[in-house]
Amino acid sequence: MVTERWMPYKKPDEPSAVHAVAQKDTGVLDALEVISQFDGTNEAPTEQTFAAAGVTGVEADDVSAINDALVGLPSTDRDERSEVQAIADQVTGVLDALEVISQFDGTNEAPTEQTFTDPGVSGV
Repeated sequence: MVTERWMPYKKPDEPSAVHAVAQKDTGVLDALEVISQFDGTNEAPTEQTFAAAGVTGVEADDVSAINDALVGLPSTDRDERSEVQAIADQVTGVLDALEVISQFDGTNEAPTEQTFTDPGVSGV
């Protein structure tokens, strides 16, 4: 007889628990569908869409730039959470770097060479 010690993944005892897991998975899949199918003319992903897909670090101010990046990629390159997370991380990193550059006034954080290379500026 197999004991629970050897069964680290128990099946949910209640049908409601199974239903809750299925609903969560459906929400993730629905959100990834919106993200992967976005072409600039249909339903645009929102901050809530990214959150539902499990993508972290996306704020309302970032959504437009992330959506612009999505449109330029094939849907197969943005139909998994890890792919969308990598896109969001790259875009928000560039936006953060541009913020540091634009806000520098000599008394705050000075941009570094990396600050310029992150958004694609070369020759600095």
